[in-house]
Amino acid sequence: MNPPVPDAAFDWRREPWGLALRCRALDDSAQHLFTSRQLALPDAESWRVATASLGATPDRLMRVKQVHGNSVRVLQRGAVPADASQQRPDADAIASNQAGLVVAVTVAEHPTGGPDFDRGTRGPDTERLLREFLSFLREHLQ
Repeated sequence: MNPPVPDAAFDWRREPWGLALRCRALDDSAQHLFTSRQLALPDAESWRVATASLGATPDRLMRVKQVHGNSVRVLQRGAVPADASQQRPDADAIASNQAGLVVAVTVAEHPTGGPDFDRGTRGPDTERLLREFLSFLREHLQ
């Protein structure tokens, strides 16, 4: 099966577990990936493989429980609790300036105007939104 053709700002890359979508604008700033429905993460081993593809281990994986609100889990450099990988607070995003963390938000659907990687991207604003998010992170997590 061929993946859908994404917006020009993205490209598909092969990972040990399957295809990951990467944003060219983020390549110089952050190790990252976006996945689609083809990546199932039903157990700890699946998460281990996914975090390994980003050069990390599961103890560096920071997650949230999506609540469809506007809260952000912020993990500040030097203030990340030792048990942070075991916590899963209610939030819809994660921001951190702590090197070496893997942050993950598992969603059930795709936001309007955001990327839907099983069908391509919705709208021309995807790259702009990612650039604005990076700008926010740089400003607030120096």
